[in-house]
Amino acid sequence: MSRSVGVSGLVGIRLIAWGVFLLHHGMAGLCAESLRCEIADITWELGPNLPEFRKGGCATVLAGKVVSVFGMRQPWGEMASMYVYDPQANGWHPGPDGPLGQAYVQGTECGDAFYSIGGRSRLRGGVHNECYRLRH
Repeated sequence: MSRSVGVSGLVGIRLIAWGVFLLHHGMAGLCAESLRCEIADITWELGPNLPEFRKGGCATVLAGKVVSVFGMRQPWGEMASMYVYDPQANGWHPGPDGPLGQAYVQGTECGDAFYSIGGRSRLRGGVHNECYRLRH
């Protein structure tokens, strides 16, 4: 069985899946029993992982670097922390924290800025419609 995979938004030739796998052009084949899975000319590789566990955060590419911010951790608590992945250094480093802990946030890049939109925060009494901008 063969499958087609559509990929957009690549940084150079890599797309980062926020601390879990790296995607880049590679060889053909499928390896389901390893830390590497190859489909057609696309390859997933493990790492480097985020420095902390999170779910429900948002991420984007800004100035050639991957930005990951907000989310939830265990024990359950909303996060404001940000990490920036530098593909040249192949590592994460802390960025400026967001203005409040929140999860299930939408995030995008536009021009020289990163926007986080909506989400859920106990400090805001639940779901909110706030939009925050971080300029590069």
